[in-house]
Amino acid sequence: MNQAVVFGHEVKLKGVLSYPQEKSKKHSAFLIIGGSGEFDMNGNIKGINTDTYRKLSDFLNENDFITLRYSKRGIAGSEGNYYETGVEELLNDIEVAYTFLSEQEEVDENNIFIIGHSEGAILSTIYSTLNKKLSGMILLSGAGTDLRTAQIRMYEYAQKEIQSLSGLKGTLFRFLSNSKKIVEKRKKFFHSIMNNKLIHSGRKTQIKWYKEHLAFTQERIKTLLYANDIPILCVFGSKDIQSNITDLDRKKENISVVEIKGMDHMLYTTKYQPTVVNQKKLFIEEASLPLSQELKQTISNWLCTIKINDPSPPLS
Repeated sequence: MNQAVVFGHEVKLKGVLSYPQEKSKKHSAFLIIGGSGEFDMNGNIKGINTDTYRKLSDFLNENDFITLRYSKRGIAGSEGNYYETGVEELLNDIEVAYTFLSEQEEVDENNIFIIGHSEGAILSTIYSTLNKKLSGMILLSGAGTDLRTAQIRMYEYAQKEIQSLSGLKGTLFRFLSNSKKIVEKRKKFFHSIMNNKLIHSGRKTQIKWYKEHLAFTQERIKTLLYANDIPILCVFGSKDIQSNITDLDRKKENISVVEIKGMDHMLYTTKYQPTVVNQKKLFIEEASLPLSQELKQTISNWLCTIKINDPSPPLS
């Protein structure tokens, strides 16, 4: 069962509470934190319906968890200005969402987990150091990675992809994009942001968002992650351009790390090669697919191994 909700104080956020079929007891719960860009609570953006977060929620409901997913500020009916939102505001909104979820009658407030995808994995890692009540955390396509590293990887891949394109399409792409300097231009962009020297090109830019993200280096993100003592599952896909299992360079007993062969950044096991040039087309092709079966099995196995405080109390 899905229930549309609105929560928040100064800024109202739109979300969906989703429940398992059986509701006679209190349930453990997951707060779902999505990735960057203007993707809504379901994982959809104008013209592309991936439904990644809806599918993730449905899977967790089937495993007897309540879930809350929501659209970030300025997206899909949530209040706030998308271009003026930074990491600070996003973390505040996670706290508001967590509090709202914990106050639901059907939720066992002693068993609340967080699951973050892509940018959501970065935000979840930071947030987990601020909220000591979390019971555990799942990081998908982004554990141990910062925004700069993820974006540089994507631009490096795009540069190679454009250089390898054949025919007229390749010639046009190389001419229009000045492909040999894609990565260099991105690095200069980051430098300009951090030194308050960004020259506006007429396009809206999430300056606050970039600046606050860039303050969290990869080393800082990994330090925060390894400082955790809660159970953590980190999942990578072998076809993910932006994150890589090598980002986690040491083992820790409470952190499980898994790479899924053939899974891409959007959590689909795909026959297609990763692409930046044809990313929109790939998203559309994958929209009808289920989430990676191996991903679902990995999460199910992890949930069976961690300690969840039982029994869940009955509803009063």
